[in-house]
This record gives sequence, structure tokens and C-alpha cells, in this order.
Amino acid sequence: MPEPNSRQRILDAALALFARDGASAPSLRRIGAEAGLHNSSLFHHFRGKDAIHDALAEGVLAATAARLAPLGREGAPQLPDLIGALGDLAEHWAERPAEANFVASALLAGDSAALAPARVRAERALLEPIWRWLVRARDAGAIRRVQPRAATLQLVGLVLLEPALGGGGGPGGLRPAARARRRELDVWIRGALGR
Repeated sequence: MPEPNSRQRILDAALALFARDGASAPSLRRIGAEAGLHNSSLFHHFRGKDAIHDALAEGVLAATAARLAPLGREGAPQLPDLIGALGDLAEHWAERPAEANFVASALLAGDSAALAPARVRAERALLEPIWRWLVRARDAGAIRRVQPRAATLQLVGLVLLEPALGGGGGPGGLRPAARARRRELDVWIRGALGR
């Protein structure tokens, strides 16, 4: 019988490998070796690599969606809502760069049939809430008149790419770097979108 935490060990190992080598690179054998488990343990929890990738996408993107949930609140959109949600997401990813890399890879998956579900989930969890908020805020006059698609991609790039490309904590550790990144986002967003 597999260990109670073997499923999470598999997911953690797969996330590290996917972040380092890309979503299609690691084999089940490598994932099992990285997790310190035999392949039979992998198959006890997952039918194959695509199922592992889907489970990762579900967990990572649920955390993403939770941080962007304030953007869907009823009422007039306020710029501090966007700054707070993106700042929370930036801090989250600064502490979990493998997750940021995973999301970036999912968004850039191209036409890969195996990775298409993760790309669609990433677009729904990350791009759509920002885009919808920008449309509402623009239409309400809460921000400058912007092209929501272009602004969404710029904001996602600001929040996602540094941790995904290894911008991590630096010499002062993760927390100071995340706080500094949050301040940078605040300044940039107010300058780019503020009225």
C-alpha cells in the first residue's frame, strides 16, 4: 500500500521537473525517481504523465484563481483591488517560482494537444479575471482607456515572468524581494492605469 503522502510527493517532484525541463520532458520514470517512489506508486495515484500534469494544473491554478478572486467582486472596480490582487499573486509566485514557471509554460503551450487543457485553464484562471476587471474598470472610468487584451498581457508579464525566469528571492531572501516586487507593481500599475 502506498504511503499516505506519496501523491503529494509525486506532484512536488513533477512540478520541479516540469518547471526545470518543460511539460513534455520528464518521463514517468524520472518523476518516480525524483519522488523516490517506484512506478507502481505513480500508477496507484495517476494513469499517466498527462494525469499528473492535469492534477498540477488544477492545484496551481486554483491558488492563482483564489488570489485573483477579489477582481470579481460586485460593485465599482477600484484600482487598489487590482494592485492588491496582483501583489498577492506576485508574492505567492516569488515564494513558489516553480509554480510561476508551470503557469508560464501552460500559457505558452502552443498547439500541444496534451497540454491544451492546462493552457485553457491557465487562461481562465489568470487572464480572464484580469481582462474582465480591466473592461469593467475602463467602462466605469476608474482607469485610463486601455486596450484590455494588451494591458492584461502586460500585467501578467509583470507578475509572472520574473519568478518564472528565476527572479526568486535574491540575497535578502524571498520575503524582502516579494515586498519590493509588490511596491514596484503598485507604482507601475498606478502610473500605467491610474487617472
